[in-house]
Amino acid sequence: MISSEPKIVQSELSGRLLSLMFLRVIFVSLLLGASIFIHIKATQTYFGHIQTFHYLLIAIVYFLTFVYALV
Repeated sequence: MISSEPKIVQSELSGRLLSLMFLRVIFVSLLLGASIFIHIKATQTYFGHIQTFHYLLIAIVYFLTFVYALV
């Protein structure tokens, strides 16, 4: 009997995970750039604690991506 479950090769899985991590870094970098652009262009800070949380979240994503890449 033929198994209907596809077998994914380890190297293919590693390639997929690396591309997903790369896309996540690109997306987070775009968010960081947009946030910095808004912060520079704005004369007043409208976001307050939300903006601080946003920067913290971006830093956590960068850190976790670095840890995942090492693992």
